[in-house]
Amino acid sequence: ISAETGAERLLLSAGGRLVIRDVASDGRILLERVTQRPQVFFGREGGGDCELTWLDATSAEDLAADGRQVLLAESGNGGGKDYSVYLRSTDCEPPVRIGSGRAFSLTPDGKAALAGPLVGDDHVDLLPIGAGATQRIAVPGIVSFLWAKLRPDGRLLFSGAVAERPPRTWLAAPGHGPEPLTPELMLVRRDLLAPDGRTLVAPCPQRRFCLYPVGTPGEPTPVAGMEQAIPLTWDVAGSGLLIGERTATGMDLFRLDPRTGRRAFVRRLAPADPTGGTGLARVYQTPDGNAWAYSVT
Repeated sequence: ISAETGAERLLLSAGGRLVIRDVASDGRILLERVTQRPQVFFGREGGGDCELTWLDATSAEDLAADGRQVLLAESGNGGGKDYSVYLRSTDCEPPVRIGSGRAFSLTPDGKAALAGPLVGDDHVDLLPIGAGATQRIAVPGIVSFLWAKLRPDGRLLFSGAVAERPPRTWLAAPGHGPEPLTPELMLVRRDLLAPDGRTLVAPCPQRRFCLYPVGTPGEPTPVAGMEQAIPLTWDVAGSGLLIGERTATGMDLFRLDPRTGRRAFVRRLAPADPTGGTGLARVYQTPDGNAWAYSVT
């Protein structure tokens, strides 16, 4: 843009991501062209590691509790204008496309997946794995879904919003209105509701994460020992959390007693070649701690 006339002129049109780093007094511009390569990896105790990357923008969105399947999202050119949802077995067989939208989660029985449409996000799509038609799940009063997970008891745990209000985390039984679990803007994007359904781990004001009581009165209490870690899942017993703390090239996994803060180291995750990596994202762990999946760019 000319400082004198305000006129605009095109300097460069090119593919890829261009970032302006500096402008010299004589008008020269220092540009950086960034090339990103997303990848998804799976591993299990005792071996069986596998790369699950498929198209040009693959990300892991959920891991089955038995570690046998990973839900993948394709949000680049390969995924199409409406994005694509894939299911891939962790024995490295080719994935199966099961529908369109933003991949959210797998159902507890592994027979379907939840996804959110890119346009008209006032409902969630239940995508069958195999034969069957897509079903629509709506919750009275909810106008926007950011993430959702079906619980074993049929209730829907989700982050979403009612009209003209910021989003929050909710729980809804089939055919019933939603129950708010957190304050506004305190959201979850993975299933952090304890197996007994009585406690939710979620962000909270002034603290990184809190334990929210579900179905009974009470105030949220801070999760002890989280520090800079993120919660990944409740363990099999439902009394402890599996958490991850980022390192320079990967993530350290721990078991945590959320009430006492006592930790036990589990393992370190890192890509075989960390060169150029921006860190692990979308890390998923099975409740028994024996299998994991993650995305890295």
